Amino acid sequence: MNNKVSIRRFAAMTLIAFTMAVINGCNDEEGTPENTTTTQIGSEGGALKTSDGAVSISIPSGAMSEGTQVSIQSTEATAPKGVGKVYTLLPEGTQFAKPVALSFHYSEEDTKNIPLSRMAIAYKKEDGSWQIMPTVKVDETTKTITTETNHFSQWSIIDGLPAITGFSPISADDDVNTTITISGQNFSSTPSENVVTLNDVVLTVAAVTGNQLVVTLPAGATSGKIKVAVNGYTVLSADEFTIVNTTPSITSFSPTTAVEGMTTTVAITGTRFSTNVSENVVSVNGVPATVVSATATQLMVILPGTITTGPIKVVVRGKTTQSATNFIVTSSSPAITSFDPTSMVQGIVTTVSITGTNFSPTPSANLVSINGMVATVVSATTTQLVVIIPGNASSGLLTIVVNGKTGQSDTSFTVVPGTPAITSFSPTSMQEGTPTNVTINGSYFSTIVSDNVVTLNGVPLTVAVVTTAGAASTMTVLVPANATTGAFKITVNGVSATAASNFTVISTVPQISGFAPASGEKGIDTTITINGSNFSSVPSENHVTINGVPATVLACTTTTLSVIIPGTATSGHIQIAVDDKVVLSAGTFTFN
Repeated sequence: MNNKVSIRRFAAMTLIAFTMAVINGCNDEEGTPENTTTTQIGSEGGALKTSDGAVSISIPSGAMSEGTQVSIQSTEATAPKGVGKVYTLLPEGTQFAKPVALSFHYSEEDTKNIPLSRMAIAYKKEDGSWQIMPTVKVDETTKTITTETNHFSQWSIIDGLPAITGFSPISADDDVNTTITISGQNFSSTPSENVVTLNDVVLTVAAVTGNQLVVTLPAGATSGKIKVAVNGYTVLSADEFTIVNTTPSITSFSPTTAVEGMTTTVAITGTRFSTNVSENVVSVNGVPATVVSATATQLMVILPGTITTGPIKVVVRGKTTQSATNFIVTSSSPAITSFDPTSMVQGIVTTVSITGTNFSPTPSANLVSINGMVATVVSATTTQLVVIIPGNASSGLLTIVVNGKTGQSDTSFTVVPGTPAITSFSPTSMQEGTPTNVTINGSYFSTIVSDNVVTLNGVPLTVAVVTTAGAASTMTVLVPANATTGAFKITVNGVSATAASNFTVISTVPQISGFAPASGEKGIDTTITINGSNFSSVPSENHVTINGVPATVLACTTTTLSVIIPGTATSGHIQIAVDDKVVLSAGTFTFN
């Protein structure tokens, strides 16, 4: 019985062993390939790295809803522009609820032929094309390049960033559209996926041929580096593309002036002129000039006599510039700026010097007149004439005619009927401090009040009224309160006369001519009489002191004062003040 049981147990164990051998034999034959790394990752997340450390993934918590066997499988395939192997993340096509970090380890060998800046991570799309990930993070310490993805597929490091190795031409005029060929690598074969700009100005990509972009630069761009962006990656050219300014400029011109009506040749210096004469259009205030020769920096032009003062304008192939300063056209008409003297006495021939511009240096070519009366020109320069005005001329503007062109003075040359004179005036005096109207009689005053300049001791007086009757003349002037004694002087149109006698200003300051007695006994009041002038007839208005001690005025007239000198005073000069006007006696009052 026991033998039978043993036989059964042996048979069962043999069957189990055979079964396990079969199973193990199957696992060894169909087990995980050597190029595949596998692990079980659940909803809590996890990480997986190839045995050689070339590729690793980090799946965060919540990225997967259930446990899944996750694998990284290396292949012998390579991606377009790939750096190293292609790796398949399994299960292929898996979608994650959260981004999964995918890192590649690179070696110095990987970066030998391309700069690290061009390294990118790409995945194979369902249509077989490869898509570069827009964002990667490079850690040069750990030599890893990392991106984030939400799906599993085939992945590889690639030489993915665009590069510019050169462009032609290297410059363009600012006013024309220019075709540029950009050489480089990693451009997209789809023109629209290559975004080319120059200082934010977008260039149209016309064609992509191999490693070249053919682009069109619009007019109006500015110099700078060319930028190419492909699938989110951007690169700048090492050199700048130069935009050449084609707008002309004027730095100077010579001569800077011309005479009205005269044709003038002018040299215009500047930049960016056309060497083709006909392409340079020059004008002043809309009047065209003739360009006779041209270089890139200088134009020789003929300005017609019809131009007027204004900036010089140059247009070259539609581009315009004008001078910072005006080209000056001076008038050819004569002009009178001043003359001296400005008046003459009627009947007396007078020589006058006239200053101005555009006179003829030939005396006979200058016709000078006043109110139709012709003057004789005795000498002439282009700026000054010396003329003789006849005695029978009358007041008026001076006129000059040179070569048919006329100029006139702004002010009149005055012909005074006769020499002014002062025969009398009334009143002949005034009290100091009291403004007084004075009537002055004489001859040949001007009926124009402002033409009569009257002074007293050099102080101008206000002329109120002037009347004339033939040669006889009368005027009224106001003599101010602060006037001083002196002679009236009158000047009419440059001719002066002075009164034969003075106008007297009577002083109102009190005067002391003497006093008596001249002494008194100390300690005893003394009554004295003071003689003088300009005292007040009111006792209280005469303030008498001796050494600051007041005296009492008993009685007064304008010429005498009777005062009591107090015995308490001391010897000294007697002082009298009347209306703030003060006088001191020459002698002293003495106490014995």
